[in-house]
Amino acid sequence: MVAFAPTLYWPAHDLFPHGPTGRHPMNAEFNWWLLIVGLVLGAALTWLVMADLARRDEDVEAAEQASEARWIATILTTSGRPIAADNVVEVLRLHRDYLAAPPPDDPVVEPEDAAT
Repeated sequence: MVAFAPTLYWPAHDLFPHGPTGRHPMNAEFNWWLLIVGLVLGAALTWLVMADLARRDEDVEAAEQASEARWIATILTTSGRPIAADNVVEVLRLHRDYLAAPPPDDPVVEPEDAAT
């Protein structure tokens, strides 16, 4: 009995016949799969580029709004413009109400001072 030693060579890859162009045949299902994957990746990339992930005023909860008001009051007080945190809370609430309202028909434009 003769033992075969392992070889460094693999069997030939020409197990399937080549097409008329000399390349391996490719099925149409693979092309559809590539199209679908390309469309999904393209849509995901477009969403990433176009998405606006910034926070909005309606995303801020009441507890966070109170801490935001304290932070704004602290910054204004240290910069020489003292203001109470309660006043800042009221300004933030009014700002949220203004943004929730429909836009005005004609915005009011104040005339500039002649002294400036």
